Amino acid sequence: MTRLNARISPITVVDAARIDTVETARRLLSASGFPTDELEPVESVANRVWMTHKHVVRISSGRFRNSLVHEQRVLALLPESVPHANVAAAGQMDDREWQILERIPGVPLLHTWLRLDQSRRRRAIAQLAEIMRALHRAPLPEGFHNPWLEDALRADGHPENALHAPPHQYRLLIEAARRLPWTDAELVSSVESFIAERLDAFAGDVPVLVHTDLHFANLLWHEDGISGVIDFEGAQPQAADMELDTILRFTSDPRQSLTLGQHTAPTAAPTAASLAEVPVWLDTEYPELVAHPHFAERLDVYEALWHLVQLHHAHVDSSREGRQDRLAHLIERPGRRFQRLSSRA
Repeated sequence: MTRLNARISPITVVDAARIDTVETARRLLSASGFPTDELEPVESVANRVWMTHKHVVRISSGRFRNSLVHEQRVLALLPESVPHANVAAAGQMDDREWQILERIPGVPLLHTWLRLDQSRRRRAIAQLAEIMRALHRAPLPEGFHNPWLEDALRADGHPENALHAPPHQYRLLIEAARRLPWTDAELVSSVESFIAERLDAFAGDVPVLVHTDLHFANLLWHEDGISGVIDFEGAQPQAADMELDTILRFTSDPRQSLTLGQHTAPTAAPTAASLAEVPVWLDTEYPELVAHPHFAERLDVYEALWHLVQLHHAHVDSSREGRQDRLAHLIERPGRRFQRLSSRA
């Protein structure tokens, strides 16, 4: 279990412009009583991150309210069967959170997948299925929610941050898409009808703890197994099969998926061909995840919601056209994701 006695320190930085520097990371480590040698920067979408041999220092961007505090609460809920980092220290600098984690051995599975033979790839997905099952069984406290997602879904919120929004919130995303001056109004109305027609597929859902972002950049591989799951900031209560939304997008087009998530794909990133068996293996290892009688319709809704949010990240004409095209293709050819997931489709 994650230790609950992490040090909480009110360390402040006089010059706010200097928060995102290696000097600040070194100061945080030193003030928390940890070695500061050999700090190296690490790519991250939502935070500034540095690592030493023993620790990971993270400073939030401020984009997602209480994201690191939320993650610390999530980590405290996890059983040992979900390998994760322990929080060693945490605190606040002005409106920015910081966190020091004990470093987990390993490298992202994203970087090593192509070097694994078929049997080890199969073993990795079997282990991922067991980790997901354990995660989804973790008890949820009453009132558990994701604070920054809650902010994004307010009437005056930022819909570009409404990543993995619950299906019943789809109207907020539809209205936000309509407010964009360049969207095709007819297409947005078609997406609205498309989701509404499938919403009954979510009736009676029992929310569980889902990670929401289980692509291979967030899975660490060490020696011969998954050594850790990282980046729980997006965790929230939703139906367990929502977890497949990110996984299917990543395995279908890993480079495009990472680009949309603002990651930089490594030169030796997995190809779609190398990931082709992953959905089928997950179907075999975690069959209850795909057991809903309207599972295909649910996958289509998850995908539609994702692309509605991505409309807000399109800043040039070509990108805007491409993201609207994805929604149009989904409406024209529903069920494609389900066909990839199972040979029984």
